Amino acid sequence: MTSLFTDPMVEPTARAIADALADAGVDPTMGEQVVGLLADAGVTVVWRYYRDGGWFGKATKGAKTIAWLAVETEGVGVGVHFAERLRDRLLAADTLSQHLRDQIAATEPISGGRLVSTQLTVRTAADLADLRGLVALKLAAR
Repeated sequence: MTSLFTDPMVEPTARAIADALADAGVDPTMGEQVVGLLADAGVTVVWRYYRDGGWFGKATKGAKTIAWLAVETEGVGVGVHFAERLRDRLLAADTLSQHLRDQIAATEPISGGRLVSTQLTVRTAADLADLRGLVALKLAAR
């Protein structure tokens, strides 16, 4: 993921995110919709600046990291990591679009083969549905 917010002095507030998305031709409420979807699942998003990439939102529930967010030129980028052993569960999930399941099937594992990283750019209601499915699967994962 590549964040549009790279200046450490310019925090991605709701207004700044809406403006950046509007400039990119994406529904300016998409950032709020993503954060709202996460909040409805009991997930908190905290934006932090990282010197090696800019501002990223860490979405957590308790001590568990659920997802990473970035405002990108195409929309709201969301990264969710699952244990590789859960790949079959992801591929069988009817709450995910076929496109996303195909992407997961083609993704090479990371971290020495222990993780499968799922990347989603949220631009539309269909993307929000995929995100909802990913969050539910991540929250249910052990």
